[in-house]
Amino acid sequence: MSQLEALRSALEHYQQQREQKVREFEEAVRTLDLMIWQLKRDLGEVPEGEAPAVPASPPLSSSNGVPGRPSVSIKPDEFFRMNQTDAARAYLKKVGHSIPFDDLVAALRKGGAKLGGADPKKTLYVSLARNPRKEFVWPSKDFIGLDEFYADRTEK
Repeated sequence: MSQLEALRSALEHYQQQREQKVREFEEAVRTLDLMIWQLKRDLGEVPEGEAPAVPASPPLSSSNGVPGRPSVSIKPDEFFRMNQTDAARAYLKKVGHSIPFDDLVAALRKGGAKLGGADPKKTLYVSLARNPRKEFVWPSKDFIGLDEFYADRTEK
């Protein structure tokens, strides 16, 4: 390998490392922004109906699930033969906090869950919204979580 090739290889390696760190940083900032917004909302400092100023999450990566969340990997058969509700509950428990609904849809598909209906995203939304146990909540616009994440909080 020539010296120029070695330098190009090193450059590419460090550019990839930088991109990964930027994705991790952006995800950490999004998570903190959402936590801050939720605390402000709980303190009554957010006007009713105002959504958090959280940028959209990046798309799922094929290697480990959601960028910036490397500890939450999804196996291709993780939700195989599970119904939509059980798959959604399992993934949200694994993540441990609310996530953008689009991320949930993508994760379930990546894990092998079958999402049905003419509009699978809408079908999943309706299914979770009508869940008789009321285990799914929407803490802010386009974010879904499990009611158990907020069980220790009381409504004002």
